[in-house]
Amino acid sequence: MKKLVMVFMVGAMLLTACGKEEPKVDQNTGKQQLVVAMDMNSAPYSYESATQSDDTIAYGKSGYAKGYDVWLARDLAADLKRELVIKKMDTKEFETALDEGRVDLVMGALFDNSEEDDLVYSDVYFESGICLLTRKDDKSSSYSKLSQFKKAKVASLGGTFFDSAIEQIKGVKHEDARDSYAQLIADLKAKKLDAFVAESKIAEQIVKQNSDLAIVSFAPKQGFQSGKGVVIGSDDEELMEKVNRFIKKQKAEVRSENMQKASAVVPSFVPEETNEK
Repeated sequence: MKKLVMVFMVGAMLLTACGKEEPKVDQNTGKQQLVVAMDMNSAPYSYESATQSDDTIAYGKSGYAKGYDVWLARDLAADLKRELVIKKMDTKEFETALDEGRVDLVMGALFDNSEEDDLVYSDVYFESGICLLTRKDDKSSSYSKLSQFKKAKVASLGGTFFDSAIEQIKGVKHEDARDSYAQLIADLKAKKLDAFVAESKIAEQIVKQNSDLAIVSFAPKQGFQSGKGVVIGSDDEELMEKVNRFIKKQKAEVRSENMQKASAVVPSFVPEETNEK
């Protein structure tokens, strides 16, 4: 049986689980929980905040999350009259967590990967795209076709559509997936990679903070052929209908305002080498 999943042009990926556990109930509120997995490494969609504020959602023992997908999950849970629970995990763990019934959905600026899995994706919640990032001083920064990256060493995040999209580049050297954008940035700067694939809004944040990197702009029909993004998924058709209704009634201006707010102040994408010092 195919899993039902909610899809959006960009944003989070929501997959569903077979053999799901009984719904968990919050001990304080008595509400059924809506358990959402995020990687907290996909600003402006989801990222960690050092302090609590009106825009943050507490998770774990002492963490605070904020960003476009965090607010979407908050509003979705409120619409469903469920208690939001956020779990931080690597993107490569998402599908396993869903299959094991540990989470109800996953969100992380992911795209439709239907050619590689048996998931059914939902409606679009934010229009975006995927792109390549290179070093600004490299000749590849002026490329306009994917085909020009033949023989280039390219990687992306594990467990995401971005990683599988690399195969659209004929003759590419598909490098092992990395666990974070910080690691991708560090390896690109160290020339272990020639480029890496990322979602457009995330890429914009990366180049703002790393002036030596550049986003490659492709000519029409010369870039990635991307599918829909993902937000939420379930094997419960009634729940899926409620989620899609929620997305449909969300106003375009609200989406735009939330993205502007989420992009205004985000944490630095710090290369792994610097993090370890």
